[in-house]
Amino acid sequence: MKKNFNISTLLLLLFFVGLKVSAQDLHTLEAPLPCLNKTFSVYVHINLDSTGDKNYAEELKKINSAFTKVNEYFSPICVRFKVCEWDTIYNYQYDSILAPEDNQWKEMLVKYHDNRRINMYFIGGFRESPAAGFTEGFIGTDKGGICIASITPTVIAHELGHFFGLLHTFAGNGAELVDGSNCKTEGDRICDTPADPYIPGVKIKWVDDKCRFVYNGTDDNGDLYRPDVGNLMSYYGGCSCGFTRGQYIRMAENWLKSSKKNW
Repeated sequence: MKKNFNISTLLLLLFFVGLKVSAQDLHTLEAPLPCLNKTFSVYVHINLDSTGDKNYAEELKKINSAFTKVNEYFSPICVRFKVCEWDTIYNYQYDSILAPEDNQWKEMLVKYHDNRRINMYFIGGFRESPAAGFTEGFIGTDKGGICIASITPTVIAHELGHFFGLLHTFAGNGAELVDGSNCKTEGDRICDTPADPYIPGVKIKWVDDKCRFVYNGTDDNGDLYRPDVGNLMSYYGGCSCGFTRGQYIRMAENWLKSSKKNW
């Protein structure tokens, strides 16, 4: 009986040791994300429309409301965005531009850009493009800005992702392999975002109305794609819901390595 008791005790101890090791491994894999503890100041520029009757107070209310959700998206790395100042651009020709080649966009950057702020220009739409926004700037510089044609949290968060150095999940035109073997050099170069075959402008049924990926194309190895259709840096409209751990780390690192710290 004593021998059986000792064996049972030993097995029980080994069980708990195994649990402890697993917990330690899990903690290592899920180590805390970097915490920037930073509130970034956003300068909002709202463009006049051709009718001249745009309700600026209502526009600003929508923008502030959208940032409430945007701040939730960025909260895992202790980042917030606050509209610190706003103005109106009384030139309706700026309310519809080509993105980003248009000279009117260049003019806006020269005339209205404010240093040490994230400058966001809210317009009515883009000519010859269904785009909801674009970014021509980077958190490590004091140039460029973000142009938004659709005031939604996902669009704003997507463009801020670019501003912090993230690529689209489909970057590289399908060069990233499904097995992840080239994830550091192809695609968006972040390994916890699965290979994404999406090609802008190509009319293919990628997802169904329940955000299930239905495209049956394969990569160069013959493996079926299974991208993260909920990623904010993807183009599966209406499905976006967040960033990955790798994307958070990349954004935080880009800020920490940047020379500009006075936003």
